[in-house]
Amino acid sequence: MEQQQEDGFDACCGCLCCEKNFGPCLGKGGLAGWKRFEHRFWQHEMYEFNFYVYPKHLLLMYAVMFVTLTALGVVVIVGETQVVTTDRVRYDNIEQCDVGGVFTEVKNCTVTLTLNEPVTSPTIFYYGLRFFFQGARTYKTSFSVQQLRGEFPAPDGYEDMCDPRITSGPTPPPEPFATQEPDILLPCGVLPWSVFNDTLALFKDSELTDPVSVSQTGLTRDYEVDDLYLPGPSDGGYTTAVNDFITSVNFISWMRTSTF
Repeated sequence: MEQQQEDGFDACCGCLCCEKNFGPCLGKGGLAGWKRFEHRFWQHEMYEFNFYVYPKHLLLMYAVMFVTLTALGVVVIVGETQVVTTDRVRYDNIEQCDVGGVFTEVKNCTVTLTLNEPVTSPTIFYYGLRFFFQGARTYKTSFSVQQLRGEFPAPDGYEDMCDPRITSGPTPPPEPFATQEPDILLPCGVLPWSVFNDTLALFKDSELTDPVSVSQTGLTRDYEVDDLYLPGPSDGGYTTAVNDFITSVNFISWMRTSTF
């Protein structure tokens, strides 16, 4: 039988010497093959892979990066030049717009926006609040998930999540809010209670006779409409006004709190 010396171990082409030196034969090479592998592993003689970078490879990589980033930069610059931003207009300091902290009072006021160049669609029209921070834990978690999903009867203790605005106080809540038994605000919580309820509209003329068509499509996500904000049953205190309020785009956008 042919026999050879390799890595300090007797290797053979059959099972006779394998059984003699290393135990039962496990196939081609048997335990001898395993012993050879084990020896190389412990002696750090395994095959290794070294990645060599040649100048031509570096030049090709840099060329691809240059072309990609240049194209991306051109797209960003062109897109930025097409964006027209108007100055921020404040209206809460206008006397005719100030409701004096009365929740149910309604006032109409007009603010003039001057555009120095034509504006084409799509145009984003949005509002912002200064010094109004929604990131506080006690504020952003003060609402009932069960209420907003229209679940009735809701699990016991669901109103505890609405602390500190569980009830509306000694007076009945204004629309679109309502109450559930026993005297629980619907929807309850500081976050729903502080919803921004100003109504903004755009007109092309100062006489307010030529309105600008505004769409709210795309402001909500599918999972919000399908799973999170659903109408509830009338026997649970859900009036038509409450259901319309909970499922409205303005309310859903308000409940998506900002971190800044």
